[in-house]
Amino acid sequence: MKRRLWIFATVVATSGWSFVDAAPVMQDNTDDIKAQYEAKKEAVDESDAAALFELANWANDNGLRTDYKRMLRKVIKVDKNHKEAREALGYVFYEDRWVTQREKERLERKKEEEEMLAKGLRKWQGEWYPAAEVEMFEKGLFPVEIDGQTKWVSEREKNHIEAGHVLHNNLWVPAADKGKADEGMFLVGEEWVSKEDADAAHQKMDNPWEMDSDHTALLTTTWHDYGKYALQHSDLAIQRAHDVLGIERSADASKVPLFLVYEVDDFNRLGNQIQDNNDALMSSLPYGCFTFQDPNAARHVGVIQYTIVDPDNYQINNSMTYYLIRHAAAEAAVRAVEASEDMPRWFVTGIGAYCGRYWDPYVGERINELISWNVQNLQNDGGLVSLDTFFEPFNISRQTVLQSGLLMSYLVDGDLPDLVRQQWDTVRTKLSSETREDLAKEFLKLETIMAAEGAASFEAYVASFAG
Repeated sequence: MKRRLWIFATVVATSGWSFVDAAPVMQDNTDDIKAQYEAKKEAVDESDAAALFELANWANDNGLRTDYKRMLRKVIKVDKNHKEAREALGYVFYEDRWVTQREKERLERKKEEEEMLAKGLRKWQGEWYPAAEVEMFEKGLFPVEIDGQTKWVSEREKNHIEAGHVLHNNLWVPAADKGKADEGMFLVGEEWVSKEDADAAHQKMDNPWEMDSDHTALLTTTWHDYGKYALQHSDLAIQRAHDVLGIERSADASKVPLFLVYEVDDFNRLGNQIQDNNDALMSSLPYGCFTFQDPNAARHVGVIQYTIVDPDNYQINNSMTYYLIRHAAAEAAVRAVEASEDMPRWFVTGIGAYCGRYWDPYVGERINELISWNVQNLQNDGGLVSLDTFFEPFNISRQTVLQSGLLMSYLVDGDLPDLVRQQWDTVRTKLSSETREDLAKEFLKLETIMAAEGAASFEAYVASFAG
């Protein structure tokens, strides 16, 4: 009663209320209660759980909450199964022992997880699915029913298919309107327009062209016809990257996402938004392209800037950008391979640079001219870095990116010394094996052998293209 009067008086005093002839408030005697508690505590038998529990309740009844909790803990030290004390402290009895509520929830989750894993299930976004399906989800693939069969596609493809769209000439269109597409019309929103109007509508980042091919899912703010050629270069580079690795591209592999932007400001804005320091994810940024980890799936995205070398010569601009497209597509494809974690930075970057600068499926015998041009660019950027210091640390620059691609060209197409050839074959064998055990060690051996036994041969290979 005394404590309640004190609390009421405090409320009155702080509320601004006033009472005439209000009764005086009695003072709290907490100090007296505390002294009584200490006396009882000195007298209690600390080996008697019942007596300790009685003292705990006395402390609680007299407002000594901290002492109440402390005394309850003493109770369960004497009698670990004291039900009332355990429950007062928030424990629950679970599977023959006392645990906190939080611990119970953790154990229940663990038990559920063990049971589900034993059934071959894994959790994905709060739900349990067969482990094989979760692996597909992690790749960014989701199931859809097509002609009575399940097909795994990207989320974007799934949305189109469920909306009744079909992929027609690299564009998603309503199945009933394929005829309009064949007539040279393009769907923008809900309206069918000319190619020129569609190109104009898709120049903005918030409404790019959406184009798909066998291996590539492209978003682009360039024009339609260039997007189709971009898909061709990307698909071929992705396949070439797998050929270099010696790893067959699986039928259920997710398409490599690419974003090809026309405006420099848009490219820079995308680059600034990517906060990913993993290895060389922005390794080819000096060239106007980079890759980054998709935050929602185990895949990488390539970003390319349409590069204008000569405002009056779009043939040159187109060709330069094809290099970047092949680079970004190949590098993103390599980074999506499971073994990429054991690949050194120069190797991943090198495959991208090789596919972009030292390999072109459309130039035929003129490939040597392309290589010579890039060798000249390398010389202009400082020339070859000694293989003794090139591999580690691999610092990204135009010079090192160009050299990494040239080094891959040497490994793939050059006349290698026996020891280099043997170790390169060993690395490719490891890459194509299921376990890929000690792959990182084999790469280290390759670097060591190339620096010791292959340096002169590599320099000769480069010199053969020098003007």
